[in-house]
Amino acid sequence: MRQRLARHLSALSSRLQSTIDEARDEAEEGCAAVDIDSLRLTHKEIRERVARLDTNTSRLDVKATSLLGFISAISLFLATQKTNGWWKAPAFAALLGAAFYGFQALRIRQFLDSPDPRSLVETTAGRQEAAVLVLLTAAQILVYEENKQKHKTKTKNWHISLGLLVAAIVATIAALTLGGVNGKINQQQPPGQGKGQPATTNG
Repeated sequence: MRQRLARHLSALSSRLQSTIDEARDEAEEGCAAVDIDSLRLTHKEIRERVARLDTNTSRLDVKATSLLGFISAISLFLATQKTNGWWKAPAFAALLGAAFYGFQALRIRQFLDSPDPRSLVETTAGRQEAAVLVLLTAAQILVYEENKQKHKTKTKNWHISLGLLVAAIVATIAALTLGGVNGKINQQQPPGQGKGQPATTNG
């Protein structure tokens, strides 16, 4: 697992460095004709989008944690209830699926960050501001695209977990209503022999 993660990070770093190199070549060719104010605005907007994406991901982690708390509470409640037959099985199956996708949504992933400070300084040393802005903008675009895809995966898992939790709640209500011990006893009791009514005997 560690080797796989290391290879993945190495591939992302190589891709990021390649993007920086390409942007550097383009910046060196046309930085004199580029509007510096437009570059500043573009870089600022992309950087703010990356920050908003990070904030949304953090909020999604909080939602996934809360969802897992609800799943745990409902599981404990259902485990303490007495039902007849297999009525608990669908509810527990839905809760198990909800917990699985909830943990998938909360699972730690290696999100891509801005270029390494040391390599960034070495790459941008002695260059004009326009060239540096082009490099930084290209790096931020790559960061945003990579992290957005991971955020979509987390969001998808969270929605699946939420849907399974709703199904588990419905199944729990059905188990307690239709398969409850008290309900079963009342259904088996003959008419006219409710609580407080003595049974009649044939004389």
